[in-house]
Amino acid sequence: MELTRDYSLNLRDFASGNFYKSAVALKESEEYAEKCFAGINIVTRKSNYDTEELKEGIINAVENKGSKLIIIDHLDFIDKLEKETDNGHVLNLMKTIRNVQSAFKVAVVAVSHLRKPVYSKESVIIPSMDEFYGSKSKCDIATAVVVLAPDDSENMNYSVRSLRFTWCCVRKLRMGGIDNLAARLVFDCQTGKYAEEYQLYKVNYSGTKAELFETPKKEPEQKKIY
Repeated sequence: MELTRDYSLNLRDFASGNFYKSAVALKESEEYAEKCFAGINIVTRKSNYDTEELKEGIINAVENKGSKLIIIDHLDFIDKLEKETDNGHVLNLMKTIRNVQSAFKVAVVAVSHLRKPVYSKESVIIPSMDEFYGSKSKCDIATAVVVLAPDDSENMNYSVRSLRFTWCCVRKLRMGGIDNLAARLVFDCQTGKYAEEYQLYKVNYSGTKAELFETPKKEPEQKKIY
């Protein structure tokens, strides 16, 4: 997209070959992709891919391939072991990830879905940790919890359809403290990138209220008279 400046190109057309093919651009793109993906190993989930399979995969990636970062996309795809309950499965999964992470000093980012919205008197604007799908063990054991969710209200009313708004909020940060700020990001569907500019909001814990955050103005320095 960047090389051809053809921002109308999408993944479906690319996969089917339904786009203007520039031999030069394709070659440059392939070389660029090879550099970007150097050192990245992708494991495709197979049937019966359970917690033990995940553990062995992480250890193999760290010990044999030198991986420094593991991304699990997503947690709810990992199958249960025999005789595991749903809550017991999530608890065992999170403990396994934490133990492997501690033993091998590797960073782990795990993606999880949010529950489908349930309409009530106060609708949720920015999801809290209570909105994660499945057992709350995910958030209890995690070192940090970052929530990404669409700004439905703004996306429905905004006139430029190529721009989409996304909430980003750090709901938990075990080391370093935490505050009640959330960022509203702008995603450009044509370029496939987020804009560098964003707005900061204050949000309550339940995520039902969000107010634009205004940085306090600095008071002018007083001149000292000696």
